[in-house]
Amino acid sequence: MASVYIPVQGTEEEVRVALDHLPADASDILDILKAEQAPLHLWLIIAREYFKQGKIEQFRQILEEGSGPEIDDYYADVKYERIAILNALGAFHTFLGKAEKAPQKEVHFKDATQYYNRASRIDETEPSTWIGRGQLCVAKGELQMASDSFKIVLDEDGDNFPALLGQCRLLFIS
Repeated sequence: MASVYIPVQGTEEEVRVALDHLPADASDILDILKAEQAPLHLWLIIAREYFKQGKIEQFRQILEEGSGPEIDDYYADVKYERIAILNALGAFHTFLGKAEKAPQKEVHFKDATQYYNRASRIDETEPSTWIGRGQLCVAKGELQMASDSFKIVLDEDGDNFPALLGQCRLLFIS
């Protein structure tokens, strides 16, 4: 049984969270994460586990709380995890946009764009953000913009596999 341990502030104690027994109400977990100012990678692990279990609303709730302004302020020096949370939300809304019919499709694509823009403001060179943005552009049918996004990553690292796959996909569908 996999678990994560959330350190209790000011003590040597930890709160054990069994990942295969996450509560149906994510607010209990969120209260602990916020009260103990848990490392953001734990927020991501718990959100991902909710997603794997098909608990999409809890997944979204954890990530949205983890991307709020108070989190940005408190974790200002924690770039990678903040970007990872925003990119996960961007990918989630891209997925929903691909699955939805208009007009919801455009709402999800707009939300995805906003999350990727926020991630870019933290670090405009982060490859995962450009790859996510490229996938969003593919979903929207903006193939040249998608290619440009993947190319930005490949110009820095020609062996970046996700960016190479993105370019291959563009070649396949065009």
